Amino acid sequence: MPEILVLDGKKEEMITTPLEVYFKSGHERPVVMRLGISSSGLWREYIGTWEVKGDELYLTGLHKPDYDSDDRTKAGEVFPLTTVFPDAKGSVKARWYSGVLRVRRGEMLRYVHMGFASVYSKTLYLTVKEGRIIARKEIDNKEYGATRSETDMGWVALGEKPAPDNGDWVDARTLSEKPPQAGLKTRGVFIAGISDEASVLWIPETPTTEDASISLVEVPKSPAVPSGSHVEITGALEKADGGRRIKVESMRELKHGETMHHGSFEAPRKTIDEQQPAQR
Repeated sequence: MPEILVLDGKKEEMITTPLEVYFKSGHERPVVMRLGISSSGLWREYIGTWEVKGDELYLTGLHKPDYDSDDRTKAGEVFPLTTVFPDAKGSVKARWYSGVLRVRRGEMLRYVHMGFASVYSKTLYLTVKEGRIIARKEIDNKEYGATRSETDMGWVALGEKPAPDNGDWVDARTLSEKPPQAGLKTRGVFIAGISDEASVLWIPETPTTEDASISLVEVPKSPAVPSGSHVEITGALEKADGGRRIKVESMRELKHGETMHHGSFEAPRKTIDEQQPAQR
């Protein structure tokens, strides 16, 4: 179940949970919010109502759904904001939050039975710094987003403006079709290996492509790149058991605004409409 965001006077469905960032930063989650009826569809056990006032993000309410009602947008138990913020005297500015808020809009293109993974026709990205909205951008997932992952679009939205997506690098989703070659440059998410496991370059799923990964060997230890980083890798593409691997020569972290999905990549013939489930 999404959070509620009041934006420009209209209620929107927000699929980002800023209050979880507050709890994970060391603030205790009130016991009272974990009591009573719960649902596997609401793991955080509350729904927050937020509002953008001017260019600032505020928490204005907390509640559980009315589980006795067929209308899950109907509020059940309501928690005063003082439950979390004892000194609150009204709405609370989200000064603790910096990141990207995602608001889903339009029709559902692809149902995914996991969290907020379902894809809708449009996504609005609001970039926030210490509770202040510093940028906003709406993406049409039927067009631009058909071959782009939510992970990547959120990263790109953090930049002041998107960087060109048609440089001298190769989309990692095409590497299985490429012959072995030196001097290859590609992008994805770096996942460091643990113990005997190999490090990999991971490419998240999109509305038209499944997630994929390619093994990395001889990853340089310096400069150290944190696992989970969006990266550009230069190296040699080699044959490996069951596919390809990259012998890494260098690796750099992508800057906000730089994409991991090349603009020349073409979606498979199977269209989004063919993948779309019946509305429920």
